[in-house]
Amino acid sequence: MNPNAEIQAGNTELNRYLIVLGQKRSELPVTLSLTDYAHAQMQQCLAKVSDGRLVSGPQALERDWQTGILYEMCANIGNDSVQYMVAFFQGKMSFYTLFLWTSLQSFAQAKTEFIQIVAAFQAQDEDVTTTENKASAVIAV
Repeated sequence: MNPNAEIQAGNTELNRYLIVLGQKRSELPVTLSLTDYAHAQMQQCLAKVSDGRLVSGPQALERDWQTGILYEMCANIGNDSVQYMVAFFQGKMSFYTLFLWTSLQSFAQAKTEFIQIVAAFQAQDEDVTTTENKASAVIAV
């Protein structure tokens, strides 16, 4: 899927996939905010795919231990229409991007699972020691 991914997983039977990419903040301008990073990355993603279009976002994700931004986008991959949920998080040392996708027609069924994955994501460089925080993200659906 992506050799540079921090995490990659997929279920070929359900046609659901996840890639997590990390970008060290030290490689970027010090003043770059999560909002600006997410916006730039989404513009880049939409430009790289065939018929890419934004479906929703940006939507703020509120957590006790890290903030995030959520988008949804559609694109064509070959002859297939695909819908993505894309989430951005800022850790102490890195920005993280989660790409979750499935076919356009399967997205409605996959969305709840995708939201659970996004809600449970915790940046590796964060200092969270309690388990009760791990699934407490607020995401309006």
